[in-house]
Amino acid sequence: MQDGEGGIYNTSNLKTSKEKAIIIAEDIMSSLSLYQFPEINKITISIGISSLNGKERLQTFLKRLDNALYKAKKEGRNRFIIL
Repeated sequence: MQDGEGGIYNTSNLKTSKEKAIIIAEDIMSSLSLYQFPEINKITISIGISSLNGKERLQTFLKRLDNALYKAKKEGRNRFIIL
């Protein structure tokens, strides 16, 4: 198993609720499952979801987001975790 790339998808401009974040994560996973990449065919994705709470420090939020991502990776392919 290989680790892939990481990134952050910011939905703050969408006033995203937890429910909308789940829909976005499911859409991303669904789209990736249908696409056939040259040479590697299919890929999987792990997604961590969290929201910035009030006056929380950005570093605290990013740590929680990172924890959600690594929990999703640990629990298996093609899943998302909300913390």
